[in-house]
Amino acid sequence: MELSNVPWVQLETCRDQMLTFMRALGFDEARGVLRSHLDPGNLVRAGKIARFLSRQDFLDHREDLLELYADHGLLGSEVGLTVDALYTVADVLEPADAGAGSILMVSGVEEAYFTELARLVLARQAVAGELTLQWQSIIGALYFRVLPGLGGYPKMSKSIPASSIHLAMPADVLHERICSAAPADQAPLLAAIELASGWSQDDLVAARHAYVARDQQPATWRRAQQRYLETFLTFAETWRRSAP
Repeated sequence: MELSNVPWVQLETCRDQMLTFMRALGFDEARGVLRSHLDPGNLVRAGKIARFLSRQDFLDHREDLLELYADHGLLGSEVGLTVDALYTVADVLEPADAGAGSILMVSGVEEAYFTELARLVLARQAVAGELTLQWQSIIGALYFRVLPGLGGYPKMSKSIPASSIHLAMPADVLHERICSAAPADQAPLLAAIELASGWSQDDLVAARHAYVARDQQPATWRRAQQRYLETFLTFAETWRRSAP
């Protein structure tokens, strides 16, 4: 998403840190490719597909929580949002450009609109006559559920500090949020454990049981929160070590 008031040098620093972080977590570059918004091939691809999408397409297919970001003054210009979306759709379509017959899009459910825009491109270029890209792919999708935000926010987002926990937070702030006793924070914390802990299936089942029984056995759920804090702090240390 194109956000406002973020210096370009800060975006580059975050990009470099994220790439190092992914490698530190074990990303296998022999089996996949890490790309950024400066990938020349994807920039060319975005130019190829631009003719098959209209402004109305981007208005009809957008993130459901766009108004939430607008309310917090986080959105950039409409042109910036459109360019960002076009680039992401081009990224989805990279396998089609490489000749693949099938594509599986994996993302959060809030980003399903990118898949729909990619499908529009495939359908329209297929009937574009001499302008066709000759891409003959179909797209399937696997979506992860949205991680609800702390404090009643519909989504956990680093761009809305009160809603989230993130790797750059000081340890004392992480302790306060992950070990929170606020009723509105409990379901988001369980969701965070389920989606971003790396725990075994048995440990996840135990955490769910502790959450369900938290009123009757609060100490068990507090231990699960404390363990997640320790897990998260481990990730946070890896993130700090990944800084350029």
